[in-house]
Amino acid sequence: MTHYEWNIRDFGAVGDGVAYDTAAVQSAVDACAASGGGTVVVPAGRYLVGTVELRDRVTLHLEAGAVLVGSVRREDYRFVEAPPGCALKAERIGLIYAFGCEDVAVTGRGRIAGQGHAFWTPIPPDEMGEAWNTIPPRFTAQAWRPMMVLFEQCRNVLVEGVVFDDAPAYAGWLIDCEHVAVRGVTVLNEFYGPNTDGFHFCSCRAVRVEGCDFTTGDDALAVDGNGSGPSDGMTISGCTFNTSVNALRVYTGLDPGMTPEDSARAVVRNVAMSNCAVTNAAGVVNITAENGLIENVAVSNLTVTQEQEGTAFYLMNMRGRIRNVRISQVVARGNGAATVMGTAGQPLEGIRLEDIDFRVTPKRKWHGAEMPDPVPAYGHAHFAPWGVFVRHVRDMVVRNVTFRWEGTDEQTGMSAPHCEGAGAAGDFPLKCREVDGLVLDGWRGGAMAGDGATKEPDLQTVRGVVVRNCDFGPQKD
Repeated sequence: MTHYEWNIRDFGAVGDGVAYDTAAVQSAVDACAASGGGTVVVPAGRYLVGTVELRDRVTLHLEAGAVLVGSVRREDYRFVEAPPGCALKAERIGLIYAFGCEDVAVTGRGRIAGQGHAFWTPIPPDEMGEAWNTIPPRFTAQAWRPMMVLFEQCRNVLVEGVVFDDAPAYAGWLIDCEHVAVRGVTVLNEFYGPNTDGFHFCSCRAVRVEGCDFTTGDDALAVDGNGSGPSDGMTISGCTFNTSVNALRVYTGLDPGMTPEDSARAVVRNVAMSNCAVTNAAGVVNITAENGLIENVAVSNLTVTQEQEGTAFYLMNMRGRIRNVRISQVVARGNGAATVMGTAGQPLEGIRLEDIDFRVTPKRKWHGAEMPDPVPAYGHAHFAPWGVFVRHVRDMVVRNVTFRWEGTDEQTGMSAPHCEGAGAAGDFPLKCREVDGLVLDGWRGGAMAGDGATKEPDLQTVRGVVVRNCDFGPQKD
């Protein structure tokens, strides 16, 4: 062991999963930091810990076979108030915690086990509700829950290789951090858990997420501008997703405790997602601006299978602005294609859907044909239409998009309307309402065959339409 490495066993860690090793791990971290930084080594074993606070230039390295087990006792955690100037007012609780640090890292081939189920109360099966309209919750969260990694106002952050298992809430929450890399991480959270997200990035800058594998009970990745400044510059590549909610959620506002003034200042810009595989999700990319601004989002080269009820791409604002979003080079199979909605006073701007192959099996849902105006609540994203639905948008391009219905009426039960707002199987899968500037180029797809089927796109109050190279008949392989 070099003088740049500190083994937690040398500081009294037992590693039997019974004795509390928080003090030993913290002592190793403090000794490492006092010497100018280095690596705190966690060898094979099960180490029961509460909050461990990292310092400048400290890497916490979990060797293969090492497991940090999160305590279930409240007194073992540090509870932190939001710093001044941060719009996100929620209290912070973290297992691995750092504030205002530089050059901090959590790495290795080991695991961090959160014991999430100890923080939830199971819901009796007869109280779970209907399974068709969304994933019914199976647990309710107890009064407090720690994040597994919580970094705030940190610079030069690395999380690499580690497995996050059974988080009580998020696997990682990073607030107002910059120059962040999350690489080769595996998140194995409860698929039906309450808010068992992957990683949330709040007002972070220069973030890279690469080669990660997510199984989550809420958003696998989330980006918001609800901290002390904008979220600016994030790339996501080479990841796989299995989630009961969204693979990627980009949003402003919506978090508890934020004032209207706080949410009006929220900004997210320059987000790129590419070369990823979604094996299951309710939504692939969800972009929602309660207030503030979301701009410059590019999504490309995805393969998607959605077993959950939902829609692949969902863009919606309330008072905020969304502009310059491009989604391209996608093959998606599910029960919803794309919903793009602004408001009468604040249309979305510069939206592109290009080179996409949608294959949709129309399972029943509340708004299968058309979304109500106004939308009753943010959560209605789960119930969005089967087809491509566009409303209150300025400068919309739909280019080289193919839409295929999969499954017969007998297989899907879609021989008649089954839910509020749903049309019959003859509805055309492209509907536009209140659009200024629509280019429809190379569309392939039509209504399900049958008597009364609509023969062309349903365009109402659409101005400045260009239609070329389209085939509005049903598509077959």
